[in-house]
Amino acid sequence: MSQHTLLFGFDQQFAQWVCDRVPWMSYSPAMKAVGLADGDTADAKVLAAIVYHGYLPPKTVNGQEWYNTIEVSFAAASPRFATRRTIINLLKVPFDQYRVKQVLLSVPSINDRALRFTKGIGFTSRGTVAHYYAKGVHAHVLGLHRNTFKAHFLKKAAPHPERRPHGQLQERQHSASA
Repeated sequence: MSQHTLLFGFDQQFAQWVCDRVPWMSYSPAMKAVGLADGDTADAKVLAAIVYHGYLPPKTVNGQEWYNTIEVSFAAASPRFATRRTIINLLKVPFDQYRVKQVLLSVPSINDRALRFTKGIGFTSRGTVAHYYAKGVHAHVLGLHRNTFKAHFLKKAAPHPERRPHGQLQERQHSASA
């Protein structure tokens, strides 16, 4: 299986690629995007792209930090893009580069597949906006908080209790009482 390659520096092309596949999205030159290919050769195919948009930088209101959020939108030519490592790398961009506290997205109520996918990668419901897309087509707003992302995706595996750091088995201590 080939390794996925993240493609940076083609914001306009990948943002437009996503907008062409997501009928309710409209392209804006302010959008930032990252593409994902199935390799790093000239014949590599684009598997997916993510658009980062709607960034609200932090603002102090009455002594509290407000906003500090960004929205994301995904489109995929193939579900093969959705490896754990790829999802982590795509979500690291808003959390590490923009340093947001929360990533948001909205999914039309008629798109069960996208709703299952986003919940499967750790997004949780933030509410529903009635008739947002069209009459009877509501927006499910989902979010992923920075702390949840760190805990869910960036947690380090605990070392095996019977192994040393370099994989050497430790002696088990047995005790018996008389």
